[in-house]
Amino acid sequence: MRESDEVDKVIKQWRRERSDLDLWPVEVLARVTRFAAIMSRSFDEVFARHGLRNGEFDVLAAIRRSGPPYVVTPSALSEQLMLSRAGMTNRLDRLDRAGLINRRLDPENRRSFLVTLTEKGMAIVDAAMSDHAANESALLSGLSERQQQQLDDAIHPAADGQGPGYLSGGTLPWAPTPRPNASRPPLPPSTPPASVSKRATACSSAPRT
Repeated sequence: MRESDEVDKVIKQWRRERSDLDLWPVEVLARVTRFAAIMSRSFDEVFARHGLRNGEFDVLAAIRRSGPPYVVTPSALSEQLMLSRAGMTNRLDRLDRAGLINRRLDPENRRSFLVTLTEKGMAIVDAAMSDHAANESALLSGLSERQQQQLDDAIHPAADGQGPGYLSGGTLPWAPTPRPNASRPPLPPSTPPASVSKRATACSSAPRT
């Protein structure tokens, strides 16, 4: 049986106060949120060692993985990273000032630019990516390969926008909904589905490319 954590305590309080709600989704997503915070902090630390912010790494990584000749348009980067044109321009300006990218007019469209990596940018993104991959491996080290696959299978439909709720334009996924049968006993926190069991406790001690 797993050890109790802060999420268990919160859910226990809500079950006492609102036994009419199905709190299992709240419990699952609370742990996802806690793990996301752990990931975010660790990502920031890794990228900071290379003089980058998280968003700046995303831009460099998108150019790097595009393959030779490593030339991408700002509009393509905006679409890939789901960022506004203005937001992308700000990131490109910072990277340009740091000497990590070059921008030149697109000879086929004089209203657009082409973005390429400099030698310095290539070296930094490769070093940062190596550290990033190692960090992510450490974050998942508390799970077996089978558990990692189960986690990926479980999250994929929601992350791909195929799940119900907010991701497909409906209600927020973490909004509790009344149980159709209020007499139904609450789900005990010790019996989560196998795909998400032990996720938070395994990673709290330990984490886009």
